[in-house]
Amino acid sequence: MKVDPELKKIQVIIYANTRELIRQIQQVSLIIAKSLQLKISLGEPGAKLEGAQILITTPGFVKSRFDNSRSGPIDLSALKMVVYDEADELFI
Repeated sequence: MKVDPELKKIQVIIYANTRELIRQIQQVSLIIAKSLQLKISLGEPGAKLEGAQILITTPGFVKSRFDNSRSGPIDLSALKMVVYDEADELFI
């Protein structure tokens, strides 16, 4: 399954359980994304998600966007893959 660089919608969500972890994941992912011409957004309050193909975030950020965001819910119509970093910790 490939991420389409021409499709400017979120196609991959990478979940981690803390903001510190999402920032660490972002540092590594930016190197890869640049060579593949992909845009990454970090899911934090005030984040701009427009045009991003990969969203690195916590579950709480996504939930808050569906519950009460002025920006509206995240468009997941092009979602192809969900990755859970440290899933054993995320669901405990």
